[in-house]
Amino acid sequence: MNLKNQVKDLPKTALITGASSGIGYEFTKLFARDGYKLVLVARSESKLSQLAEDFR
Repeated sequence: MNLKNQVKDLPKTALITGASSGIGYEFTKLFARDGYKLVLVARSESKLSQLAEDFR
């Protein structure tokens, strides 16, 4: 197995800052759709909590 195949098989995790709005929110949707595990950061705890519920 070559390195490219090994990397392809690793779990994917994305750290997204500003995840509750704007481009951060759009990236959150894209990465979630592609099966990434998400680590989300935002200034608004309530918006972030709602976002987490939406993607579960």
